[in-house]
Amino acid sequence: MSNSFKLFRLQQIDSQLDQVRARLSSIESTLNDDTVLREVKNKVAEKENQLNDTRKSLHRIEDEVRTLSEKIAQTENELYGGKIQNPKELQDIQKESISLKKQLSNLEDKQIEWMIKLEDDEAEYKQSTLLLQDTLSKVSTQNSVLLGEQRSILSDYARIKKERDVIASTIERVDLDLYELLRQQRKGVAVSAIVDQSCSGCGSSLTPAMVQAAHNPGQIIRCGFCGRILYSG
Repeated sequence: MSNSFKLFRLQQIDSQLDQVRARLSSIESTLNDDTVLREVKNKVAEKENQLNDTRKSLHRIEDEVRTLSEKIAQTENELYGGKIQNPKELQDIQKESISLKKQLSNLEDKQIEWMIKLEDDEAEYKQSTLLLQDTLSKVSTQNSVLLGEQRSILSDYARIKKERDVIASTIERVDLDLYELLRQQRKGVAVSAIVDQSCSGCGSSLTPAMVQAAHNPGQIIRCGFCGRILYSG
């Protein structure tokens, strides 16, 4: 087995490991990302606060209507109870009764408006809770699938890593160091296959002598343009 083949195979494995690590990172990021769920929960809290405020406002109006109704009843009793005989005083009470009834009518209109708003707010709150339940279900299903994939990938990773260690142990230290350096410098691609007399890494044409030398199992030949290790196949 030639040195270039070992390095080419090592690169194939490292590319697999890179993909595995990228996918694991993506899964971990998705599992830790609670942005959507947090937004839905915040929306539910917002709708709940809005509903509570509306209930308080309606209760306040209802208390005002009750108090005013009691005051009108008291005024009506004074007006028609027969205890007050003074015409001027009766006239003042009658005016007050008319004013109170007008206030009551305005309050009752507001009460109806708040009752309608309460119905709307209750519907919106219910809708937000249903959305939260649906989101929780979807997140749970998604995370369950991702965790299963994560376990499978980790198992594959251990197997691939073991294969890498075996191959790496058969490569000379100096060649391995060169490979690792080129991986860093050439965006993960340290070894280029020779395709149609050219370096597949950068596309540069190779001389016949370089192509011939690359077939020598004991030599490490590098592309004169990009510096990658050449693999003759």
